[in-house]
Amino acid sequence: MEKHGAQRHRADQPKLVRQLLAYESSPQSASLSDKPASVEVCDNIRAAFAPLIGGAAFRARLGRALNLAKRDSADRQVVTINDKGYLEGLSTDGADAGETVVAALLSLLVTFIGETLTLRLLCDLWSALNAADSDKTGRDQ
Repeated sequence: MEKHGAQRHRADQPKLVRQLLAYESSPQSASLSDKPASVEVCDNIRAAFAPLIGGAAFRARLGRALNLAKRDSADRQVVTINDKGYLEGLSTDGADAGETVVAALLSLLVTFIGETLTLRLLCDLWSALNAADSDKTGRDQ
């Protein structure tokens, strides 16, 4: 039974990653940053998960995700994680590498804290972002 759940998670994960990246790439995200969508996604995940699992634990998971992405990606950008746990050096040209990092990070978080809690935090985070965007839109009109 556990195996079936893991298979379902693997099947749904690429869709979730694409949705998160599409949201961060969209005009609705209202990001004033010139960072790639994958970096924005990782930054937002960090903001939600680091208080729960700790900054060092999050940085360790992000570092492992980056190493997995470097191994699996043909893109050989020099991407690092700074002392505060943020990705640096990923360009907007490295969309595939960024997607691979996000997918690996989510997979590692699911392994560490479980699928239910991971998905709940992601839903809370992106629904909060959607609400903030709605507030901004309402104020601009």
